[in-house]
Amino acid sequence: MFSDLNSLYKENSKWLSIAFSFCRCQDKAKDIVQDMYLKIGVKGLKTEVNYCYIYSIIKNCYLDNKREFSFVKNKERINVTFVEFNELYL
Repeated sequence: MFSDLNSLYKENSKWLSIAFSFCRCQDKAKDIVQDMYLKIGVKGLKTEVNYCYIYSIIKNCYLDNKREFSFVKNKERINVTFVEFNELYL
């Protein structure tokens, strides 16, 4: 179906709508689609890829993005708790 990045980009609005269905935020959807293009560009399109392959890449990019945000959020929460703990016992 898609043999190069140009043919893949012609369906950009479709990829954005798929990413938006996962995250419900237009800016995050654009970031996810950009990550998809980067992953495909790094690996290169040696063979034609189909819609299901692109869908799975978008889904995995969303999950990676969500995991990364969750880690940063939890890390900040731990640091704040640690500072509050030290201030109580000084």
